Amino acid sequence: MKHILPQHKILAAVAGVLIAGTVTVYVFGLGPEREKLAKARDKKQSIRQELVKKDWPLDVDQLRKAREKERAKLARLQRRASEILQESTGMFTSKMERLYPSKDMFIEQVSRLDYQEEYNRIEQELRDRGVNLHGEILGVTEDTSSPFIYQLMLKLWTVEIVADKVTESGLRVSKLPQVTKYDRYGGKVAASQIAVLPMQAYVTQEDAGEPYLLEFPVKVLVEGSMSAFQGFLRSLHGSGRKQAANASGDEGDSAGGSNEDTAEKANPEAAPFVPVSHMEVKKMTPRKGGDNIAREVQVRLIVSCFFRMGGEKDVEPMEVDSEGEETQESSPLGI
Repeated sequence: MKHILPQHKILAAVAGVLIAGTVTVYVFGLGPEREKLAKARDKKQSIRQELVKKDWPLDVDQLRKAREKERAKLARLQRRASEILQESTGMFTSKMERLYPSKDMFIEQVSRLDYQEEYNRIEQELRDRGVNLHGEILGVTEDTSSPFIYQLMLKLWTVEIVADKVTESGLRVSKLPQVTKYDRYGGKVAASQIAVLPMQAYVTQEDAGEPYLLEFPVKVLVEGSMSAFQGFLRSLHGSGRKQAANASGDEGDSAGGSNEDTAEKANPEAAPFVPVSHMEVKKMTPRKGGDNIAREVQVRLIVSCFFRMGGEKDVEPMEVDSEGEETQESSPLGI
């Protein structure tokens, strides 16, 4: 019987260890890596097929250029979205700045005395233009109380904005003869049919504890000529007002238009946004001649102004960093 030499036993043991190690490395190391590599190849092929299907270039440099182009487009869209948001919620800007230097200070510090002074001022100015505010119809009075005075003020300002646009367009706010009040001269005047409706609050998520946007709707019954009513509708939007100016046929439209655009960018209130959410024609008086075109109309409308909660930071557009991640700071103020 042949004896196995000790050195052969050592070589056999070393060979066994190497074989076992090789198998272990292959099974637990190279195997998963080969699987990952196979998945990466499949993913790469899938991406190539998707790019070809959507007519995207396969060249890396061209793809980078396309990405930068899309990022620039996204940045423009974000800036425009921010501008639209500021314009659509900027109807109260100058009115707030007349009382307080910032929106936050207005929300926190506006007083009941401020509200009463504004109520008296607006009531008198509108009365001089034929709009008689009556607390029973309007829904708020000089003595209305609330823990949120700023909301009362915004309701009052919305009434003023709407009434201004009605009278400036040549329309009248319809009267309610059976509801009267005494004017400053002691005579009875009929109440105008303009009223505030309940405020609507909007949130970004269902579980949000505070709104980011407030809507202040006003219901008003207007009457006047069809042309005046059309002008009123155009005046509710900045673009509509510009179209009305172009349609008037005045000389120097192009120069005036550029100045108007500049003014709208400088002052959000120069580009009004007072959308109509409801319109109901109550009466139409046709013109003579039977052409079915109304000469006089009476229309009930619900229009709104919007107020964005929080400071300026929460209206800035999102920025795209070098890794393509979107970031945005937000600090909305709750009511």
